[in-house]
Amino acid sequence: MAVLVVLLFLFLGSIDVIPLYQKKMWKEIAVHSLFMFISFSLALALVLGVEVINPTDIIESIFKPLSPLK
Repeated sequence: MAVLVVLLFLFLGSIDVIPLYQKKMWKEIAVHSLFMFISFSLALALVLGVEVINPTDIIESIFKPLSPLK
């Protein structure tokens, strides 16, 4: 299953990056690569059974101290 995730991300990444490369859109390639790396890491971790933290918990811990400031 992990091999399938790797192949899928390589396929999707190549479909998205080739037009950006032809147009010399370097900043867009960098941002796209960053988001693809994050999503690939999370997908691979889920496939391998690694427990992934919930992003909502992180956001909640940041904004919880600000809630009494109404």
